[in-house]
Formats: sequence, structure tokens, C-alpha cells
Amino acid sequence: MAGKLEPLKMEPLEVEVEEGEGQTKPLKKTEDLLAMVKKLQEEGSLEPQIGDLIHRINELQQAKKKSSEELGEAQDLWEALRRELDSLNGEKVHLEEVLSKKQEALRILHCQTKESEAQRLHDHEQLEDLMGQHKDLWEFQMLEQRLAWEIRALESSMAQLLTEGEVGAGSKNVTLQKEMHALALGVKSHHRLVCKTMSKGSSDCSFSCNHAPFLLSL
Repeated sequence: MAGKLEPLKMEPLEVEVEEGEGQTKPLKKTEDLLAMVKKLQEEGSLEPQIGDLIHRINELQQAKKKSSEELGEAQDLWEALRRELDSLNGEKVHLEEVLSKKQEALRILHCQTKESEAQRLHDHEQLEDLMGQHKDLWEFQMLEQRLAWEIRALESSMAQLLTEGEVGAGSKNVTLQKEMHALALGVKSHHRLVCKTMSKGSSDCSFSCNHAPFLLSL
């Protein structure tokens, strides 16, 4: 019949299927669908399908809203992860600085330990030297006391012989003088040995002797 509008054929909406998920996504924007609905209303040809189109538009709007929400959540999660990563990087830098300081302190402590050990060994050697010098001094003092006693005994014997005037006193006097001379040589030799030992420690090796004039005269 002339003048009768022929119904327009509506092409199916183009959709794409995600591989493996089976979900459909619109290829055209909502504004394009609204424009299509408006055009169909003006032509008056597909009134029964308007409701389906509106329903489809609502579904697409809801899907868009849901996608926007999911995108916002993903962005929030990404921001949170980025902040956490920055925090971890900062903590890593701090820990590396602490580790470097600890290693430097350990190195210094190790060097100080070596120096302390060397100083301890040096002090121990000095202590042994001092103990040896003290022992030599003590032995010399003991010898000095013994020689002083023997010298006093010899002097007493010589004085007794001189006062008694006995026969043969001259030969006994010579014997006593030889013994005193041998004792004097012994104490002088020991004195030199002690002084040589103690001179290593810069110690004073001048010993007093009550009978020094007597020893020098022998």
C-alpha cells in the first residue's frame, strides 16, 4: 500500500566476547543508543522494541557504574600498594644505614681489641721485667747483708789477732785478707750484673754499702 511506512530492520547490537569469560561489552556509547532510540521514536516503526532498548540501556549504565566502582577500588588498592612500597623502600634505606653504622662500629671495636691485646702483652712483658729486676735486687740485698756480716766477722777476727799478738798471726792475717778480697770481688761482680740487668728498665742501680770504703781498699 502506497504511503505506508515499512518497518525498519534493526541491526543487532554489536558486542564482543572476552575470551575465557563469556562477558559482553558494548561497543557503542550510551549516547549512541539514546540517539538511536530517539530516531526510532520519530519514525514510529519499532515501538515494541523501545522497552527492550531502555532495559538494555539501564543494564549498560549499571555495568558502567559497577566498572567505575571496580576501577576506583583498583586505583585505591594501587595507591595503597604504592604507599606501602614507598614505606618499605624508606625502611630499607634506614636499615642499610643502620647496618653500615654497625659494621663501622664493629670494625673500630675489632681494631681497639687488637690494640688492647697488644698493649696487654706489652704490659705483661714489662711486668715480667720488673719482677726479674726486683728478684735481682732482692738477691743482691741478701748477698750484701751476708757479705756485711762476713766482713764484720773478719774485721773482728783481725782485731783480735792484732791485740793478742800470737805467734804466726801474720800468716793468719794474710789468709783472712785473701778471703776478704775474694768476697769483695764477688760482691762487685754481682753488683755489676744487677746494674746491667736493671739498666734495661732505666732503673737506678746505685746501691749503698756500709762497708764500701773497706771493699775499695782491698
